Parts: sequence; C-alpha cells; structure tokens
Amino acid sequence: MILFNTLSNKLSNRNKSAKIGYREAQVLELLIQHSPNVVKKCDIIQHAWGNQYVGETSLAKSISSLRHALLKLGANESPIVTVPKVGYRLINDCIACDTPKPIQIETVQKAFVDTSTPTVTVNSQHNTIFHHYRFSICYLSAFILLFSASLLAFSKSYGWHWENINSKHSLTIRKIDMIDVISTPDTYLSPELLALLSEHQCHCVLYFEQNDQYAELSVMDRNSRRSINIFYTQGQPHIVSSQIISFLEEGQ
Repeated sequence: MILFNTLSNKLSNRNKSAKIGYREAQVLELLIQHSPNVVKKCDIIQHAWGNQYVGETSLAKSISSLRHALLKLGANESPIVTVPKVGYRLINDCIACDTPKPIQIETVQKAFVDTSTPTVTVNSQHNTIFHHYRFSICYLSAFILLFSASLLAFSKSYGWHWENINSKHSLTIRKIDMIDVISTPDTYLSPELLALLSEHQCHCVLYFEQNDQYAELSVMDRNSRRSINIFYTQGQPHIVSSQIISFLEEGQ
C-alpha cells in the first residue's frame, strides 16, 4: 500500500518515500476521489491549474511524473490508466490518502490562554487581521486587473495567442488502415509495431506515449468499448506483441 500525504505532497511506503510537485499532487488527489471512474482531461486541468491556460502536454507530463514516482516505490505497473481522447482513471486502491488530522483551535486556546486576563476570540482576531491588510489586498487586486487588461490589449494589437506556444506540443493522429494512432509529433513508432498494427486490424483508437525509461500503449475498441493499457520498458517488446494480438483477436 502506498500512502499519499496531501499536506506534504509526498508518496511513501514502509521503506522509502518520493516527493511530487504541487500540480501532480492535485491531479492524484482528484483521481483518488473519483477512482475507479474516468476523470476527463478538462476537469483535471481545471482542478490542478484553475483558470491558468495550459495544454494537454502539461497534464501528460504531470501524469508521467506520477507514474515515475510510483515505479520508484515498487509499483509493478502504473495504476493510472489512459483513456484515449477522454482522460485518466485510477484502476485500483493501492494508493490511500494519509492526511494528519488538524489541531482543534479550542485545544490550542485552552493550552495557552491565561485565565487571569481577558481573552480575545478567534473571530475578533480574524477581523483585526483583515482590516490591517484590507488596503494591501485592494491594491494587489487592482494591480492584477490592470496587468491582465494590459496583456489582453497587447495580444489583440500584435495578434499573439496562447495557442502559438503550445502548437508544437499538440497531439497528432495518423491512420493505419482502420486504426487511429494518437501520439505527439516527435513520438517514434518502431517498424515492428507498425507491422503488428497493419496485420491485426480493428475499429480501434490507439494512444502511444514514451520517454527514455518506459512506454505506454493504450487501445480502445470503438465497437465493443473494450480497452487495454500496456505499461512496459524498452526491453520488453514481446509484452506489447502478445497482449495486443490477444486483445485484437478477441474483438474479431
């Protein structure tokens, strides 16, 4: 069992621990809340990045970092499954939230209050702090609004768009007969994999992602809605061949 501390953004088991980033922690927390159901990519991006505009590449990098951290902690295969063109889901309960209980305010007050002097309530303390920083908050909000308006005017004047930054990282779709293959433009499909897909055809969508350490291949049958997720290293091509052939032959 892997424990996830939502306060320190840390994954741990009995022997070791791994620190993850803030965005990765937000993504994992949402997947745990909805496990084993599929969470749409747009919902994950909204939860982890808020109103900040990011492309699907940023989400894919966060998912990749999470999977790498889970492998460090001894997971045999990634419990995070890619559902092509939809989102991600957590397939089992091998990850549990481990959040320390918050300290009750009443307990702290009883421990440190001096009964011989008048006490100040928590509400009055909050009101005092709010009034003290009220003008600073107003100035900061005005500055943010002014900066946003200036940025918007600049983008309209010079024809600059956020999409121009992420266009080179967008996903591409290529067809191998009846199979739609989704990947990033720089993803390399080996001749062996291309030959395997050409020989075994179905009305399927295939998503392929790889880096220097591992690769992920997801296939979904459009007709039966069946799907398979294969997580492997570069030295295990036989795992891909046998599992894909078995999956495609079952749908025929």
